[in-house]
Amino acid sequence: IEQKNLEIGPTTELKAVLSHEKTTKHESWRCEVLYLEYDGATQNYTAFGPLLTAAVRIENTLPSIPVLLITPESGNTAQNFTCRVDNVNDADGDALTYMYIWSYNPGSGSFTEMREIGPTAAASDTLPNFLTQKNQQWMCKVIVNDGEAVVETSSLSVRTYNTYPSSPQIELKGAGQNPTEPITTDSLVCRIIQASFDPDEDPALNNGERVDTVRYKYKWFKRK
Repeated sequence: IEQKNLEIGPTTELKAVLSHEKTTKHESWRCEVLYLEYDGATQNYTAFGPLLTAAVRIENTLPSIPVLLITPESGNTAQNFTCRVDNVNDADGDALTYMYIWSYNPGSGSFTEMREIGPTAAASDTLPNFLTQKNQQWMCKVIVNDGEAVVETSSLSVRTYNTYPSSPQIELKGAGQNPTEPITTDSLVCRIIQASFDPDEDPALNNGERVDTVRYKYKWFKRK
């Protein structure tokens, strides 16, 4: 069923423009042109020749390529990183979904795909810290889908740095019967009562690997 939406003329213009605001994707539009002769004396129009027609179908408009952000821009292995899309729109008003692809570089060589999330309507995805290790470069890219076609963002990267160990707690006591009041025959024991924790040492936080190990150096000083 056709419906006449707009009529222009008679006019001397060699074109007629139909605004994009009047069209929607998957619509079929047809233009008719009837050329007329205008008689200035009688001020009448006379039609000549056949009616000319041309047709076109409105196709899907791709989503815009969004701005990609990673926050924080760098951090240690105790932090999560969030990849977020911004300033994305679809001229057809289609509902958009996103596919987040995280890849990492262990320090040299090529990137290895590590995590793929989606399709999802969420405008961000968070890389959990247990997947990262120090001195890695992580890269995020996003594929935007409007249900008919996709666009892919450029990649954005972030680097992970070393996480410092926590400070341990120590105590110094004698090895004799009264540890808090040692005598000259008692040896002294310097003991760590709360160990230092290094997130880079815990396999559960480093994709099953032990990256760092905490070691202790003891020094003795005598007060004169």
